[in-house]
Amino acid sequence: MTALLFATAMVALAVVGAVWSRLGSLLLVVASAGWIVADVRPEGPVLWSITDSHGVVLADLWGVLCLLVGGALLVRGPGRSRRGR
Repeated sequence: MTALLFATAMVALAVVGAVWSRLGSLLLVVASAGWIVADVRPEGPVLWSITDSHGVVLADLWGVLCLLVGGALLVRGPGRSRRGR
């Protein structure tokens, strides 16, 4: 249940970052990094083993995706089209 709430908050931050402010984008980047580091349940299968006790799991891909979206929103800025105004 906690993972679902955290994921929902990350989607909300993406919307806030895309529409209103860079602060929302920055918070999305921070939350995404927290998602990758945190031990969320269910994690899914291990996709890549780094060591015997650490690896990349399926749930980490959500954090990576949101990290990329947050970074793109930080660079692009809120509410701007690609062509400019």
